[in-house]
Amino acid sequence: MSLIYADSIDRARCPEEVGVDTFVLRDFFDELKSTGYRFKNIMVLRHGKVVAECTKYPFVAEMPHTMFSFSKVVTAVAIGFAVNEGLLRMDTTINELFADSYSEKILKKTEGINVSHLLMMTAGKSVSLFDDKEKGDWLDNYMKSRAFAKPGEKFKYISENTYVLGRMLTKVSGQTISEYLRPRLFEPLKIDFPHWDKDKEGFDAGGWGLFLNIEDMAKLTQCFLQDGVWNGMQIIPEGWVEAMVTPYTRGLYGLDAKELGFGFNTWCGRADGYYRFEGLYSQFSFVYPNHDACVVINCSDITHKKIFDLVDKYFPHAFKDDLQVVSEDIAEEFRESLNDFSFDILPVAPRNYATEAGLSGNTYKLLPQKFASMLPLSAVFPLATRPGYLKNLTFDFSENYAEIRWTERNSGENTLCVNLDGKRRLSKVQICDMQLNMLAYGAWHSDGTFEIQIFTMEIPEVRTWKITFGKKKIKIINSLSPNLYETLDNKYRFEGIKTNIILDIVAKISNAVGNIYFASTYMPGKLVKKPEIKEDKKK
Repeated sequence: MSLIYADSIDRARCPEEVGVDTFVLRDFFDELKSTGYRFKNIMVLRHGKVVAECTKYPFVAEMPHTMFSFSKVVTAVAIGFAVNEGLLRMDTTINELFADSYSEKILKKTEGINVSHLLMMTAGKSVSLFDDKEKGDWLDNYMKSRAFAKPGEKFKYISENTYVLGRMLTKVSGQTISEYLRPRLFEPLKIDFPHWDKDKEGFDAGGWGLFLNIEDMAKLTQCFLQDGVWNGMQIIPEGWVEAMVTPYTRGLYGLDAKELGFGFNTWCGRADGYYRFEGLYSQFSFVYPNHDACVVINCSDITHKKIFDLVDKYFPHAFKDDLQVVSEDIAEEFRESLNDFSFDILPVAPRNYATEAGLSGNTYKLLPQKFASMLPLSAVFPLATRPGYLKNLTFDFSENYAEIRWTERNSGENTLCVNLDGKRRLSKVQICDMQLNMLAYGAWHSDGTFEIQIFTMEIPEVRTWKITFGKKKIKIINSLSPNLYETLDNKYRFEGIKTNIILDIVAKISNAVGNIYFASTYMPGKLVKKPEIKEDKKK
């Protein structure tokens, strides 16, 4: 059943109403199911109307999701407003705005880098997104980082380039990116004021950390398809969409770079006019301006090439004119098929009531580990204020669910509801400055271990805990999907490096080391508190 939002995009009565072939759509979704691709939400639009939308259980379409590098598109739009309003020029340099804050020695490292270089990823700076964001000032770190080329000479995809654009915007406007965009973009598109990860000084990350839901992504994409016009009004400055999707750089590395170039934070330049907004773990908009259509996906899958090939197989082939409307039986069958997508949910298992009674109220102190957190790894790395040192797990079992209370750094105490009856009860938690929704399922195994499956609705990875309870000890085996190995493999492919045996071994070793140090695969603890047993219960 479709979810209709307030101020939502129009829905077509049927795909053929706007020239989309139901049979091609059906084949696309059937193959999507057979591949097991871990999408969360998908929308297909043509002529400004949604023709197909699918949400994979247990997720919900209206819930925001972290966008990763999809955020860069929104920051580039903000720069378009600033240029249009005369606050910035395309040749405004970093040093022009921040010269009074840095020595001549440091300013030489950023000499000549301007707005256009930052938008086109040709600034010539080398900064890693995986640098410790808790340490130092992010702008300082960028200014002091090494240069590998002169500005404008070479393309290198660096997320901090976009962060610096945000800092430049704030310097000239006095507002963060999200504050600046509120009246200009978010309010006209009826997008709720979003969360955006920030540095310690309160500046928006710019190149990552924006949270949008699938409808928000579709609205932004549709606005691009309409050259920045929304509801008859020019929202994005005239000409800026064209500027953003013009390929200024060719011959790039990447998963399909032979066909694409890079514009202003967009992948573009294919012969048929196609361009793409892209974020890690498959936050995508595939845009077909020649057909006035797009496919929008938010996801938890790291195998980007798989979805690129699948989308290319069915689109823009699905967009046709003068189609005959299919029969109502076929239309209804297709609509019903879109409700039949689900992640593999931990099945309901027989309860272990005697063990649960002995565990209820117990508190276990985990061995201190810096990266042990309920927040998945992909969300931890880019944060300026990080969680970690997960400890003090308290278990309580009731008729239909269990509750786990825990504390961790910078987050206070939270409670996770673990559904034991297959129902869908969400837990609202506060981790650092993020308010998140978690959904957990639990089941006992015949060997006495207790398994918990945890979905953080706004974050890609699914976490699994396998817990062994001893008399006075606890042992948790923790895993994430997608894991670090899959992420590294995708990184190699993104950078145009052909995977081979040596790289595969490196990725596997990195995954093993990362699981020990970063992902906290093994989390032991000891019992520190049992509930008091009342005297009348002893008798």
